[in-house]
Amino acid sequence: MVATTRRSTTARSSGGIKNSSKSSSSKSASSWQNPGLKREFLSAFSMAFGMLFVPMQKNLFLFLAEKLISMETKEMLKTRYANEIIVALLFINLQFYFGPIYGRFSKGSCNNPTVYILRGFMGEISFAEAFNGAMVVVVAHIAAFMAYFILHVELGEAILPAGSPVIAVGSQREAVTSEAVVAFLNFLAFDFAAKTMPKGVQPAFGALFYCIVITVEKCKYSCGYMNPAVVLASHVVWGQTMMKSKKIFSIERILEAAQHEANRPYVYGAVLGSLMTAVVAKAIDMATSVSLSGVVSGSKKSSSSSTTTKQKKKKAETTTKTRSAGGAASSLRKRK
Repeated sequence: MVATTRRSTTARSSGGIKNSSKSSSSKSASSWQNPGLKREFLSAFSMAFGMLFVPMQKNLFLFLAEKLISMETKEMLKTRYANEIIVALLFINLQFYFGPIYGRFSKGSCNNPTVYILRGFMGEISFAEAFNGAMVVVVAHIAAFMAYFILHVELGEAILPAGSPVIAVGSQREAVTSEAVVAFLNFLAFDFAAKTMPKGVQPAFGALFYCIVITVEKCKYSCGYMNPAVVLASHVVWGQTMMKSKKIFSIERILEAAQHEANRPYVYGAVLGSLMTAVVAKAIDMATSVSLSGVVSGSKKSSSSSTTTKQKKKKAETTTKTRSAGGAASSLRKRK
């Protein structure tokens, strides 16, 4: 009876471990639901368009500093702390786009082709889905940059500053390495926050970590954009080396910009960083499954050993009872 009870308890515990591992893997696999290409386009367009207003926010901040404090304060902030102001505004904006309010609108949209590349390597979606999603994000970014360009022409430089094409400062190898490391570190940080932090803290942590990484990088190599769509869109709209196609709103212009060598380190870095993240994630999953299988096999061994010990005890008790019964019978015969 005791052996049966232990066996059933062990079976329940091992079954619980297997079920928990299956449920955790199924949760991780089903934690992200593809929002669809239409929702992805709308979300990526809105985020890209909104982030283009960060320079305008900087000008507004300096204007308020001049009006509320002094002209000297404005000049001091403009000359000494221009980069710090941009990073602070990036932090504020990213908190919004990573947060729950925008999340209700985006409904799980990636807003970045690098994320689609990662999901493809992780096996969460097929490579065809990853390619389609990434292309939709790229088109959304180009459309957002074009919309901003129209407003820039209408409102003027004083209100909406013009942008510039993104070009890596370092060599091709340095820029690829920088982008790959930035993507890898940010993916690990986002995963860590998702597993260990409350949902209300995750947007702030993700935005803060990204800002810390690009601050450390200091635009020495690639500026840590971690988004090839931004780079391509910047060359489509603001590229000065587009000699064949002068019209911004043309397919020829987009194709020429896509062939620009400035895009390569950002594309290669996104693929490499995503691949590194997927390899590490798979290695962690394998190590976890091995440890779980070790726990299950250990519990099975302990249950089998306890069952064998119990059976031996029962045999010993039976033998002892038989011997004692035989001895009692022989003593009765002698008395007779």
